[in-house]
Amino acid sequence: NKEAETRLLISEEAFKEIEDRAEVEDFVRVKLKGSSQRSTLYEISKLKGKSLESKDDKIFESGIFWNKVMLSKDLGGAEKSYIEIVNSLADNDLKILAIGVGGGKAEQYLYTRRNISIDTVFCLNSYDFLAVIQLLLKIKAFRPDLIHCHLARATKFGGLIGKFLSVPVISKTHNLVNPKYYRNTTRIVVTTEAQLVHMLSHGFEREQLVKIPNFLGVDSEITEQFKAQNKIKHDDFMIKTLGRFVKKKGFDNLVNAVIDLRDRGVRVSLHIAGSGPEEASLLKSINGSGHSGEIQLHRWVDDVSGFLSDADLFVLPSLDEPFGLVILDAMS
Repeated sequence: NKEAETRLLISEEAFKEIEDRAEVEDFVRVKLKGSSQRSTLYEISKLKGKSLESKDDKIFESGIFWNKVMLSKDLGGAEKSYIEIVNSLADNDLKILAIGVGGGKAEQYLYTRRNISIDTVFCLNSYDFLAVIQLLLKIKAFRPDLIHCHLARATKFGGLIGKFLSVPVISKTHNLVNPKYYRNTTRIVVTTEAQLVHMLSHGFEREQLVKIPNFLGVDSEITEQFKAQNKIKHDDFMIKTLGRFVKKKGFDNLVNAVIDLRDRGVRVSLHIAGSGPEEASLLKSINGSGHSGEIQLHRWVDDVSGFLSDADLFVLPSLDEPFGLVILDAMS
């Protein structure tokens, strides 16, 4: 509550769940939007308490409990990396609590297994400290050995919670990130040399940084099936790509380049799969070119390998890209 210069206001229901761990500075009685009754909101000045109790009564195969936090609704490269890591950890019999935001697209791609628990929180933005309380309660109940966060918002919240619960926190950078969100992390996983240099230049110690390139889980049986197939022959040279339809992905440049080639008489076609705010602009360029039959947009595809399998060329036209995971899809 910035106007009143208070630290954090929470509902009476939320306060009852954490009253043994919170110090109350004051409380107010207010009428909240959508309610005819006055509600009590408690001003929390400090969280207190001891570290987690022993886990001796709670053992799961390898004995490691891993909490994953991703507070993004999109399904871009960072979210895909999150999915790959959760599913790979599940393959190694780790007990995982995967926390996302309500309505997030990543949840449907996580394995349905007894060692993966999936939960969600409501989160407005990076200053939504009610979301911190939600996360704290869920993570405390799970009692993890490790908290693993993706992207800035999850890292900011997860770092605070890890510090409070005395649980180590790992965060993965997916770009040249704003370092202020990563100050409470135990280790930071960077995926490229550029990200490593970036974090070092902002005062992080080398011992705190670990470089692990992005990876993609590949079903070797399916890959061999693709290799064994006779590639479909097309009349035109076929270019394919996919991703979010946003400006920085550069799909407009690729569309214009293929329009230029078609205008010169080059027999080339382009297929782009995805969705996003730039879709209308891309369609306008395509429909106005006279080549809408050879340049097509497709909805987002789950079977990336199947979509790319008959392409002659994959193109990543991004203006700015840390390491596009779709490159790994194309290589596989």
